[in-house]
Amino acid sequence: MKWISPLLISFLAVGCSSLTEHFASSDTYTFTVDKDLVAQAQDKHFKQKTNRAPASVQTEDEEVESLLSESSKSEGRGLRRVYFSLLYQQYHQLSFLMNKGATLSFCPQFHHDKTTMDEQLKVSSYKGELFRTMQSYAMYFPESNLNYKKQGSTLLANVKTELDLLCDEGVSDDYYKLENVVTYFSTKESFHRSPEAMESLLKMPVFAHLYYLKTVEAPFSVAHTSFNLLENELLERTGAKWVQQYVVEVRKKRLSIVQSAMLTH
Repeated sequence: MKWISPLLISFLAVGCSSLTEHFASSDTYTFTVDKDLVAQAQDKHFKQKTNRAPASVQTEDEEVESLLSESSKSEGRGLRRVYFSLLYQQYHQLSFLMNKGATLSFCPQFHHDKTTMDEQLKVSSYKGELFRTMQSYAMYFPESNLNYKKQGSTLLANVKTELDLLCDEGVSDDYYKLENVVTYFSTKESFHRSPEAMESLLKMPVFAHLYYLKTVEAPFSVAHTSFNLLENELLERTGAKWVQQYVVEVRKKRLSIVQSAMLTH
């Protein structure tokens, strides 16, 4: 039987009183969420979605089953393989940002996926632009809340520990949390229209890494905001494609704040 954490259900439930007003944390991240901006991003996304004709008609159970199963968009990978590949990609990207080495030499459970990602990582380098002195605007500059020497090392160690577990056993507690989100929340529009949804998603490390890495990604231009196959796959399977729009809106704020700071100096 699939494990369902009561804690997961409680903090993902829309309107749950345990949700904090402004902060969501995962591992060593501390994020300040702009709920008004979340609502704007969700509104833009669902307006665009309404204007598109549905490709097919599925029951809710059929839709959830397709989100958990293999997908042609992700080269035939099921959710478990998508999760490993994305987390492995994030591990390398975070290691680059923090000037630390990324090591994962042996992975029997995901040997093919690791080998494939190793080849892709050789030709697709990640770059970030960090503004660590923007504590006054931490809502849009999450890097200002992260101590890279202490928290950065802990963060990478946590990701490596989970990757080792996935390589040995094929699953992890955080993977099961993601699977439960896909099963119980991916098709719940009421959840994805809630301003609290971003806070809830950021409690899962794979989402926290995604948000952080996309927010600080270079070049420092909104026009260059893009999501690769694995990142899109995570958002599609969880029903959280609106997160892309929120990242775009946050990057707009970052750009505006930095440009204003340059003009006043």
